[in-house]
Amino acid sequence: MLFLEGDLQHPGAVDLWTLPAAGGVSRRMTFGPDRKGWSVWSADGKYIAYGVETTGKARIVRKPSDGSGIEETLLTLGPEITAASVVDWSPDGRYLSFDAFDINKGRRSHWILPLFGDRKPFQCAPVVGGNQYDGNFSPDGHWLAYFSDETGQPEVYVVPFPGPGGKYQISHGCGWIVRWDKKGDLFFLSTGNQLMKAEMNLSAQSLQVKSLRPLFQMNLADTPAPLFDVTADGQRFLAVTPARAESNSVSLLLNWPALLYK
Repeated sequence: MLFLEGDLQHPGAVDLWTLPAAGGVSRRMTFGPDRKGWSVWSADGKYIAYGVETTGKARIVRKPSDGSGIEETLLTLGPEITAASVVDWSPDGRYLSFDAFDINKGRRSHWILPLFGDRKPFQCAPVVGGNQYDGNFSPDGHWLAYFSDETGQPEVYVVPFPGPGGKYQISHGCGWIVRWDKKGDLFFLSTGNQLMKAEMNLSAQSLQVKSLRPLFQMNLADTPAPLFDVTADGQRFLAVTPARAESNSVSLLLNWPALLYK
């Protein structure tokens, strides 16, 4: 897994570290005075991609995950973009999704960066008059899930990728932070950090929500970040919990289906 940690030798700098999911010793992946942001693995595990902020300039970069080689700049954003966060990497390895904050508009929007051709970013589902976050690719690569406050409150939507096509609202009465499992079911947070599961029936051309139900409440840190993730089989969750007095903590929830019957 990847996590961020401040660099005491460079105030304001943040670097990426890896930690084996089974436990063990963490390893530093990035160095220098820049502020690194959210990051993702490529589908084959050979690369990581992340955002970098340097003196008001935002970039999207990638680097070999084994620590060899130097980082490659994939995209340098304009001066109006003060922060960019990499959210997901498509299953076929051809696209990155990222969030960008536009200081002139005062809002955040979601973009797709092709890793081929002229690498010109595009918006799969532009939002007018609201913020848009967290674009995650479905396991088959044909759908993109995100959340937006365009209606006045955050809600979860799914749209065809790369488009065009209509959008489907998945949540009802608040939803944010979306994650797919490999079966194509969608997980997200609702009011009170209640974890929701939308059981989906997906094909390349159609989407059907078979069921939508709460699973359990999560004790999450109060910070604007991707606070949980789900394993490929949808049976385990990794969550960032509030810091204890002596240390920060990461909780792995096991056997969660049993909680539904208590």
